[in-house]
Amino acid sequence: MEIPHEQLHNITQWGILSINKAVIWMFVAAFVAFVVLYLSGKRAMVPGRSQGFMEMVLTLIREKMVLDTMGHEGLPFFPLIASLFFFVFFCNIVGIFPLGHYGFTATSNVNVTGTLAVMVFVIVIITGIRKKGALGYLKSFAPHGVPVWLLPLIFPVEVISLFAKHFALAVRLFANMFAGHMVILVFATLTATLLAQKSLLTALLPLPFAGVVVMLIFEIFVALIQAFIFAILTSLYIGDSLREHH
Repeated sequence: MEIPHEQLHNITQWGILSINKAVIWMFVAAFVAFVVLYLSGKRAMVPGRSQGFMEMVLTLIREKMVLDTMGHEGLPFFPLIASLFFFVFFCNIVGIFPLGHYGFTATSNVNVTGTLAVMVFVIVIITGIRKKGALGYLKSFAPHGVPVWLLPLIFPVEVISLFAKHFALAVRLFANMFAGHMVILVFATLTATLLAQKSLLTALLPLPFAGVVVMLIFEIFVALIQAFIFAILTSLYIGDSLREHH
């Protein structure tokens, strides 16, 4: 199957700045996230269901993603982790709507997930240097108790591991969202093909249609899980850079 690249075509460009489908849907996701959080965050005399639900979600992010992985020292990163969670979730979810050629899931573009992973990588490095100093951060790549003669082997392995973790952070999100949408596309194409048939094969139409419905429900679940995984792994990586030794 040929992978479509329409989302990579620039809609408009100003110098080195360009806007394509991925950029547009990232803006849409950010706007939807802002509206949902703003409306849910309106304080009322008697908190409504939306406010109560949002407070519960934010409490879970604070307790399970931040405090459990970074401790109280990680509380300044709570806004970052919460923002990443909601941004990735809404990027995942807005692409599920069947908008045909106009719809797109930004996180099914490796350029988007790669940029997010690079951002996390830079934050991890800066956090580690601010916490331990440049020399201290470099020393953290040499675990305690390792013989001196093993350091020339261990140090490169630790550095490669750091890069590999953030590379996997980008690829995991991209691969899961892209693969799920390709499966939905296959079922939808088969449904349309059978619908156009004027033969006994049309009787098989409920099967691929049921596949589309099941996959759409599953994709909503995947959108939530992948946002959670991306956010909690970010917390873990920042937490590693805050600890004296890992």
